[in-house]
Amino acid sequence: MKKKNGFVYRNIVLVAVQDEAQRLYNNFVGDALKSLGGRNFNLEYRGSYALLGFRGPRKNWVRELKHGRGKGPSEITASILKG
Repeated sequence: MKKKNGFVYRNIVLVAVQDEAQRLYNNFVGDALKSLGGRNFNLEYRGSYALLGFRGPRKNWVRELKHGRGKGPSEITASILKG
């Protein structure tokens, strides 16, 4: 099993944050989110963030969404086809 930033190669990874994760963010977390296809993950105080990522070649179904404080949860919907 080939791993990078703790993720096994060619695996789907879901990330969801609501309320206060900004204080837990560091360079390791940023590098891990980048390795999954994340691009817009500067977490805001009391905001929400969601990522449907993939550890491997970039996929067209990778999704990322964030909302600022008081804007509710970040919800992602996607279809993933085998192959």
